[in-house]
Amino acid sequence: MLNVFKRNDALSFVALVLLAMVLKVHLLMYPPAWSSLQGFMKATLFNFPGIEAFYQSNPIAWILLSALIQTIFAVYLNFTLIRQKLFQQKTLVPAAVFLIYSAMVPACNILSVAYISGMLIFIAFSLSMDLYQMQDARSRVYNIGIFAALGTLFFFPSVLFFLLFLVMILILRSANLKDMVAFVLGYLTPVYFAFGIRFLLQKKNTHFYFYKHLQLPLQVSTFLYFGVITLISILLLVYAAYLNNHAGYRIPIGVKKKWNTVFWYFFMAALAGVFAPEFPAYTWIVAIIPFSIILSQCFLNNLEKYNTFTFYFFLLAVFGIQWFLNS
Repeated sequence: MLNVFKRNDALSFVALVLLAMVLKVHLLMYPPAWSSLQGFMKATLFNFPGIEAFYQSNPIAWILLSALIQTIFAVYLNFTLIRQKLFQQKTLVPAAVFLIYSAMVPACNILSVAYISGMLIFIAFSLSMDLYQMQDARSRVYNIGIFAALGTLFFFPSVLFFLLFLVMILILRSANLKDMVAFVLGYLTPVYFAFGIRFLLQKKNTHFYFYKHLQLPLQVSTFLYFGVITLISILLLVYAAYLNNHAGYRIPIGVKKKWNTVFWYFFMAALAGVFAPEFPAYTWIVAIIPFSIILSQCFLNNLEKYNTFTFYFFLLAVFGIQWFLNS
């Protein structure tokens, strides 16, 4: 199966869609508990109670819509990583890894404000990876600020990425003051319009949703489930980090810089993703996106004899968690 995704042809796209469908069977039979989804449509400044009510009355329809958007985003994520040459070959493995790993946390398969924020932050991150080779990047940096701010407006802990992108600009643009100003202006633009809309709508209780996003995880869903996914995630992360440094082939300096930013991206995303009253909850999708990028290293390296074993271990572990720990 791994070789099918490595081919990056029409058959591999069909296999990716089939994989997404198989991974959603359990989700359709056992929709995520409401305790892990409370407030999943409360953005930083806006609330969407109609969607929450729709999910409670018809969860299957919302799950199917979420699955469609998730699959499209997985293909976009994969396309971006290949375009940025983070991997040596054209492949659909990163998209497959993203779909598989996110299936371990049912709530992370539901379209939520955190999910939308995660997608917007990834778009900003993908735009930032080209900064080091651009002569005039002010328009690009301005757009990065816009997408980063939009991510924060949907999920407030994503404000942490402001620091990440600022540091990336300092490093990749050699502390160019004009670029930094352009980023800040781009970041402030959506915020200005969002508060303007709030003012026109005469919404005064903005602080309510702001604090909703800053709850620390005081409990876990079940200790066994939390322990298993944590152990598997750490093992795969360490293995992927090892392979990243011992890839068996020469990595260009520019690509090496991009991989370093991916690890910083994951670190900030992990900090943002833990803000939820119960862990793991729908907010963890913010961290799953960069984690799946790192995890793809487990299956795209010169150690071919280990790749297939690791992939099937990963797949069986996810199915086991789905059907035995989440049922």
